[in-house]
Amino acid sequence: MRILMRLGLAISLVALSLAFVFSTPRLLDSSTALAAQDLPSGPVQIDIWWWGETEAPGSEAWLKAAEAAYSKAHPNVTFTNNLLSTDALLPSYEAAGQAKEGPTIMYLWGGIYTMDAVWKGWIVPISDYVGMDEANHYINKAEATWDGKIWSAAWYLQPSYPIVYSKKAFTEAGLDPAAPPKSWDEFLAACDAFKAKQMPLIGFGAKDTWGAGRFLLDSLAQQVTGVGEVLKTVTGETSFTDPPYVAIFQHWQEMVDHGCFPDDVASLDMYTGQQLVPQGKAGLTFIAGSELASYVESIGADNTGLMKLPPTGDGPYKDQLASTSQTLAVTSWASDDQKAIAADFIKFLHTPEQLSAYFAATGVPPADDRFDPAAIKDPLVRTLYDWGTQNPAPQFENFVPFDIWFNGFNTAQVQMITGQITTPEDGAAFTQDVAGKWRQANRLLLEQYKQWAAQKAEAGG
Repeated sequence: MRILMRLGLAISLVALSLAFVFSTPRLLDSSTALAAQDLPSGPVQIDIWWWGETEAPGSEAWLKAAEAAYSKAHPNVTFTNNLLSTDALLPSYEAAGQAKEGPTIMYLWGGIYTMDAVWKGWIVPISDYVGMDEANHYINKAEATWDGKIWSAAWYLQPSYPIVYSKKAFTEAGLDPAAPPKSWDEFLAACDAFKAKQMPLIGFGAKDTWGAGRFLLDSLAQQVTGVGEVLKTVTGETSFTDPPYVAIFQHWQEMVDHGCFPDDVASLDMYTGQQLVPQGKAGLTFIAGSELASYVESIGADNTGLMKLPPTGDGPYKDQLASTSQTLAVTSWASDDQKAIAADFIKFLHTPEQLSAYFAATGVPPADDRFDPAAIKDPLVRTLYDWGTQNPAPQFENFVPFDIWFNGFNTAQVQMITGQITTPEDGAAFTQDVAGKWRQANRLLLEQYKQWAAQKAEAGG
């Protein structure tokens, strides 16, 4: 997950200390939720640090309106908001965690990004405060589950990573916009057709390294059998030089060879590359699912097509899109009064009225199974919602440490574009080398990963 961009995320997983690993914040019984009469009546300040306006425009206005509505019902509660930039997100959280002060509610991506906060003792289980019956409504809650508790509350849904395309551009390249590529050979042939028209098929930028991860997730989901298989590779039981991972680099190299990317791809960042599609300068691009409504608006409803990456492997998820949920968590350093109010506010955000208001403000479905999808009128957004909620693939990038994902896989892909890495096997070896260094530098975290893998295996993951 996401975004699911991770720019500047030198997420200091190294900072996992024994004090964090073996200490547990004061928790409520997991079956107990705070009743309204138990809420504190004295002044309570809730500080929310978050990210997501770029993924789901309109979130900021909705959040402020929700806070005003909550404060009207609870006049003793006031809010402050800190909307972080992408590059400041995790470094800010790392600093807050080390100081044990800052946000009362913190935004988290799923998987390892939530587990890192759990293992460091930064957050408390949301299921202890709102009750498991409530927390079980959160979509993709498995990414936030550890030791039988749900640690962060799903906020909005993030199917990852669909492909949007311009029907007009497809027509100009001599392709049928009603029949986008269904096989890998057809996908490469589309690259050739666009190249003949002096236009790239894929709107993509490699300057900031991020965009490579979107193809990577889509392809990885088609190569492996499940989260457990990936976690075993992270812990070193298997290798990133094994066939499923080499296959990703093989398909990437084929895209490079077929000229699928812009000629100036190395000088474009991810978002600039994506915008080539609305500008009529590329055929398709990989997006975060929450961005779809804004792309339909910019490309034009009648001109926008939606597709999945054609199969690059034969794994059980080859026909499914991955899905994650961006989340909100309550910090462990908050006072007891702040914890109680923060959890109650999060529960308020999951009321039917607020779920509907969020969708109305953003066009992005909230990640709660109580949201009525009948509210989704745009057929493409509804299709994507179904892809993200009906037997989706796991968001595998959320189960791989940032260093391995970004500094291994993504960096190797960029270096294949620039010619610094010349074969798929070398790309896989580069990633395996990064993984080996990560294991050496993160011994304590590695042990937590092994426990996580065991829990996923026991749960059938």
